[in-house]
Amino acid sequence: MNKIRLGTHIFGKGSPINMWSTIVTEEIERDLDEVKSLGFDNIVLLIPWSCFQTDIYKAELDKEYLARLKKILIAAEEKELKVILRIGYLWDSTPSNMFTYERFMKLPYDHEIKKQWCWFLKALYQQVKQFKSFSLAFISWEDFYWPIYRHYPNVKNDHDLLPFIQGSGFLEYINELKVLSLLGDVALDTSNYKNLLSNESGLYSFFTHYYDNVIMRKILDMTAMSFPNVEYEYRVDPEWIKDGKTISYHNWNTNFYKSTLPVIYYHSNIGTKPSNVMNSVQANYHLKSLLERYAPMRRLGQKLPFVDQLNFFDDTYSNWGSINVEHDDEYAEKIFDTLSKFSSGYAIWGLRDWRKNIAHNPVFERYDEGWIIEGNYTCNKNNLILESQCNISQEIPHLALDEGERFVFIEGFSDKSVEIIININDDFSKSIEIVKGNFSEKIKIPESGKISNLKLQLQNGMSIKEISVFGRSFSQGFADNSGELYPIAKRLVELQKQYLGS
Repeated sequence: MNKIRLGTHIFGKGSPINMWSTIVTEEIERDLDEVKSLGFDNIVLLIPWSCFQTDIYKAELDKEYLARLKKILIAAEEKELKVILRIGYLWDSTPSNMFTYERFMKLPYDHEIKKQWCWFLKALYQQVKQFKSFSLAFISWEDFYWPIYRHYPNVKNDHDLLPFIQGSGFLEYINELKVLSLLGDVALDTSNYKNLLSNESGLYSFFTHYYDNVIMRKILDMTAMSFPNVEYEYRVDPEWIKDGKTISYHNWNTNFYKSTLPVIYYHSNIGTKPSNVMNSVQANYHLKSLLERYAPMRRLGQKLPFVDQLNFFDDTYSNWGSINVEHDDEYAEKIFDTLSKFSSGYAIWGLRDWRKNIAHNPVFERYDEGWIIEGNYTCNKNNLILESQCNISQEIPHLALDEGERFVFIEGFSDKSVEIIININDDFSKSIEIVKGNFSEKIKIPESGKISNLKLQLQNGMSIKEISVFGRSFSQGFADNSGELYPIAKRLVELQKQYLGS
């Protein structure tokens, strides 16, 4: 019988962006008990590089985050849960001397960055390999796609572009093709290297193939040699390439060194029109087709794919294809049957609906890390106590919120009624009255534009438990943000418990 993993991602009290600064150490066992009670036997943890190695030039793992990871591994082992690691997660709020985006941007050509990536992987492996609960690790296409493949076609300055096209070998590759093209009927124009990667150059498909088959191959090879048995999550959506007037589709490479377990993701927009709305039968067929595509040799022993991000219905974008199954128990039964036969398991992308939160250390789990505080204060774990009027700020240089509903959330206690002031980017300001006693306030902020700085003027006698900067809510269809299960999830939980009890 095919034994599948039943998993879920967990994000602490925050979102994927700031999860490690919102995982409250004292609540880890309770959180894992909840996971277990819902019929899961695996959890997935995002491991951002700049979070666990904050100084790119120091061979040193963050001791507190590492201790927290080990505590989760120990608690998981006690509760008979397995732990899966997605290594190198791109978006993270931890203050560092180089964010993960920039590290990955330089990875194809910077020898020191390559060295540090390999060191980080080896150091992490040495820490987790000793735990019986550690079960699987993988890197994902998504974490390299944005800082490399989608980043460089928009770069025009020599300082950033030349090191990449030269150091990655792409310029040499194109120049060799140019010489060979003279023997045929194809004219390759490489005269303007600043436009070399643009989809207007006619060479964009060459860049796509080179990125996928050379750059990503090297990244996964060095990763696999530094972290034994690491797997790779493939991009399952073909790339829509416009080379001038020509449109083509690039299917991403699935052949990588030592990557034997296909890791994929699933959402309702894959390969469908934005206007498409599927019923339970259509959605199940959609999922089954995807799974079969990534294990065509399963009858000869090829490993079945693991679905890292399983979305029942995904509301990421309003113009995505969707599944109209919110109250359809049969859908849960159909997809569970399909997953148990054609996959190695799955992980729900988020145990419950979550809001993107771009504030680092919003619940002061890391004391005052990330916050600039002018005035007298003390900071206990999870509690900032103001002893005078204080100006509190946080720089947010590299993270963004989707357009739409956004707000600053502040929670705590005040020993008197006071006025506080909230500023965003020095061009939005709002004052509100806080009454004496416990308070929790949502302050609406502009619905569009980058948020690069948050400032608050708070008063003596206040104790602050949380300051967050929230964007819209994301739902993948398992539970709402209070933990209340959707109808599909209720049936899925029953099926998971039956499966584990069998």
